[in-house]
Amino acid sequence: MIRSIAVLCLCLFSTGCFVTRTSVNQKLSPEAAGQVAPGTSAAEVVELLGAPTDVVQLGHRVAYLYEFEQAKMTGLLAAVVGFMNKDTRSDRIWVFMGPGGTEVSHIATSFDADKVENRMPWSDRDKE
Repeated sequence: MIRSIAVLCLCLFSTGCFVTRTSVNQKLSPEAAGQVAPGTSAAEVVELLGAPTDVVQLGHRVAYLYEFEQAKMTGLLAAVVGFMNKDTRSDRIWVFMGPGGTEVSHIATSFDADKVENRMPWSDRDKE
């Protein structure tokens, strides 16, 4: 009985911290995305960027989504209270195909995954 209480107290009043980093899909290359331009064939897009994360049917048109997501989480456990902060950012490439889905009509990109940060739970990004 005393041993169980001691283990319970140890678990409740111990402190700890953690830092994690996760990613989803493979990192996207801005250089490869720069090689995709209007008129590029669908086969060339797949050769340059690989298989898309998602394919969206837009009537007679098609859009390929390429996405890489990265997240970092920092936490502090004190007594029975835990504090955590998670920052998630993504790189995205949208490739829009013209009618028939054979050639690129336009492309949109955003590369923010490298901006992900480990921050303490009480820090506020907007104030810095």
